[in-house]
Amino acid sequence: LAIACAAAEVATLGAELARHGNPHLTGDATTAVLIAEAACRAAVELVEANLDDGDDPRSREAWDWARRAAVARTQALSAVVPSGGPV
Repeated sequence: LAIACAAAEVATLGAELARHGNPHLTGDATTAVLIAEAACRAAVELVEANLDDGDDPRSREAWDWARRAAVARTQALSAVVPSGGPV
């Protein structure tokens, strides 16, 4: 659960940098967000696999972190200006 939390926080910080940081580093920040979101989702899946009860509050907390990371992904990707290449 702590890994999901940390990864979501990294994703949130990366999204902030992608949107408001050095424009030359937008791609780097966005890449960091995507990796952090993936780490968060992986951690959430492990939390789910290790809990016996789907009603466990830790499950809801883990999915809250995953949602925050997903929001960060959307924000970071909105900062990327397409260069005309494939998406």
